Amino acid sequence: IAKKVVEDILEYGNVQKGMLGISAPRVNTPYAIENGLDEIEGVYIGDVEEESGADDAGLAEGDVIKQIDDIKIRRFADLTGYISTKRPGDKVQVTVERKGESKVIPVTLKERQSLIVPVMGLSVKNLTEKDKKLYKVKKGVKITGVPEIYRRDGLELVDNIILEVDGEPIEDIQDARIEFGKISRRGKTVITLLNKDGERERLIFQ
Repeated sequence: IAKKVVEDILEYGNVQKGMLGISAPRVNTPYAIENGLDEIEGVYIGDVEEESGADDAGLAEGDVIKQIDDIKIRRFADLTGYISTKRPGDKVQVTVERKGESKVIPVTLKERQSLIVPVMGLSVKNLTEKDKKLYKVKKGVKITGVPEIYRRDGLELVDNIILEVDGEPIEDIQDARIEFGKISRRGKTVITLLNKDGERERLIFQ
C-alpha cells in the first residue's frame, strides 16, 4: 500500500483510490448477532452503491465475498486492505457465495462516489444519470445522510442536491470536500439546495 501511495503521488499528484462500492454491517451489532452475520467467514454485502463497480457487475445485497483475485477474504479489513492496493479502472475477480452457490464475478473498480464532508458531517454522493434527469441538473452532489443535530432541528436535507457552498459551485464530491473544508465554525455558511420539485433554497448556518 505504501509503495502504491508513493507511486500515485509521483505519477498523478494524489492517491488514486479504486472503490468496490459496497458496505457491510458491523458484525458486533445486535442485528448482526441475531442474524448470524458475526459468524460468517467473509464479508456480507449489506448495500451496493448505485452506479459503482459492484453495481455495474451485479453484486447484490446478501452476497458474501469470500475471495478477491487470489486473496482469501475472512473479514472486512482483508477486503479494504487488498482494495487499497488498486486504482480506479483496475479489474478484480470477486468470488461470492450467493444462495449456497459460489460465483466468480469480474468487477471494474471506480473512483469514490460518496463521502462525509468536513465540518458539517453531511453524507453526500455524486449524481447518477437518474438523479440528473430527475432534478434536471448536470452538476451538484446529493445528500444521503444528515447528523442527528440537524435532524433534531427539523431540517429535511436528505435527497436534496447541494449546488453551491458560500457562492462556490459544487460539481462533485471532491468540490464538496474542498468547499466544506473551508467553512469556519465561527462564521456564516450559505448553502444553495435544490429539491425534487425543482425549488431552490438557501440555508444559512451560523
